[in-house]
Amino acid sequence: EIERTPEDQELAHDILTMFLTINTPRDITEKIADSLHDRPMTNEEICENFIEIFTGGIDTSSNSICYIIYYLSHYPKVKEKLIEEIDRVIGKDQNRKISNEDIRKLEYCEAVIHECSRIFSTVPNVGKRNANPEEVGDMTFSENTLFFVYFQGIHKHKSLWSDPEEFDPERFMGKNKEESKKHLYTFGFGLRKCPGRNFGMLQLKLTLILLYRKYDVELVDMNAPIKFHTAVVRICDELKVRIKKR
Repeated sequence: EIERTPEDQELAHDILTMFLTINTPRDITEKIADSLHDRPMTNEEICENFIEIFTGGIDTSSNSICYIIYYLSHYPKVKEKLIEEIDRVIGKDQNRKISNEDIRKLEYCEAVIHECSRIFSTVPNVGKRNANPEEVGDMTFSENTLFFVYFQGIHKHKSLWSDPEEFDPERFMGKNKEESKKHLYTFGFGLRKCPGRNFGMLQLKLTLILLYRKYDVELVDMNAPIKFHTAVVRICDELKVRIKKR
């Protein structure tokens, strides 16, 4: 399709076209390549990037919503406060369009998302490799050693969090907010921090708004544990809920 498109006709601006044309004469991206990254992507690289997009951008959001619903069901006062904020900011007109300004005002909604990702991390760990040999204490690690950063351990470490087993979104409100966010690794960290983190947060906020502005959601069995298995992402295997109009 790209080859059939006349050179004076603009190509579609989507991810697949970007991957196929990068560092070619039909490149649709801004030129940011350097001497080490000046070639087109291979088919293998394109496939690997799409796998990363689907697992990182779809599985994480859908499973995070399941875990948020679970914790809100077990903490009714938190759910009540979330619904009060949604009603106050969005209003009770269920057909009203949601603006960017509305999204920014939903501070407690964001705090709920942060706290759920802290207490039950959808991505519990991530692998990193060192580019150069490193010495830590009396240990030496050669370059390209694989390290796993255990986010869930950090998110529940007693030296960083008071009552770490307690679900408390207030950790991420007011004066506590910035200090708490320093120790939260929902979207990773460093140069390879998730590039879709803002979109991911937007997805989660919008889903909670659209769900709880119209419906009340509760667990069918309050005593049932979360059923999940862990690959890269903690996949929710089953979450039975009862949904009714508010």
